[in-house]
Amino acid sequence: MSKTTNRLLKFVGYILDYAPIIATVIVATLASLSAVRSGITTAEMLQWVLVVLALLATTQLVDRFRLMRNLDVKVEQLLESAQGLKGANAFFVPRIPDMEERLRQAKSIAINGITLSRTSDSFWGTFKQRIAEGARIRILIVDPNHQALDIAVNRFHKHQDPNRLRRESEHALDNFESLMAEQTLGEAFQVRLLPFVPPYGIWLIDADTPRAEIWVELYSFRDEPEPTFHLLPNRDGEWFTFFQRQFEIMWNASKQWKPEKNAA
Repeated sequence: MSKTTNRLLKFVGYILDYAPIIATVIVATLASLSAVRSGITTAEMLQWVLVVLALLATTQLVDRFRLMRNLDVKVEQLLESAQGLKGANAFFVPRIPDMEERLRQAKSIAINGITLSRTSDSFWGTFKQRIAEGARIRILIVDPNHQALDIAVNRFHKHQDPNRLRRESEHALDNFESLMAEQTLGEAFQVRLLPFVPPYGIWLIDADTPRAEIWVELYSFRDEPEPTFHLLPNRDGEWFTFFQRQFEIMWNASKQWKPEKNAA
C-alpha cells in the first residue's frame, strides 16, 4: 500500500471520527443563537433538539462501527496466529542471531556443539568478561580423540576432512584453556567432552531465572542453513524444560576436560 493511499485512509478516518461531533456542535450553537436573537417556538426548539440528538446518535454509531471493525481485524489476526497459518517461517530462523549483548549480561551460559571453534573465537572476550564478573559458563564439545568426531565430519557441508575438524576442535580447546587461566573460582568455567555426536546445538542462558532462554540449532546434513528456534519458559513450557533437560543429560554423559598440564 502506497504512502498516498495511507494518507487518504487516515484522512477519511479523521472525517468519520470528528465530522459528526463538529456538526453536532455547530447545530447546537445555531439553535442557541436563534433562540437568543429572534426567539423560536417550542415546536421549533424541539426540532433543533431532535436534530442535535440525531447527530449525537450518529457519532455514537460511527464510534461503535469503527471499534467493532478494529476488533474484527484483531480477532482475525489472532485466529491466523493460533491456527498457524504463517507456518514454519514463524517458528524457525536460519541461524542463531548475534548473541554478543545478551551474553554480556548473562549470569550463566551453557553451550554444546561439535567443536565450537568459531564460537570460541567470536566470544572469547565476552566469556573472559563474564568469568571475571562471576558468571558460570559450561561448554560441551565432541571429544577430538573419539571416533565420534570422524562420524560427525560426514554431515558437514563445507568439508568432510576429519583431520581438519580435529584441528578445529583442538583450536577451540586452546581458547578454552586460556579462559580457564582467567578464572578465580574453580567451577566458574567448565569444559566437558562428549563421546557421541549431539543431534542439535543448545544455547541455554540464565537457566532457572526469570530471564532464562534457549536457542536450539538443528544440525543439517551437508546443507545450509541449520534451522534454529527460540524457547522461553513461560511461553514454551514443556519444550523449554525438555531442551534444558537434554543439555543436562548430555552434560552428565560427558567427561570433564582439563588442560594436560593441569590434569591429574
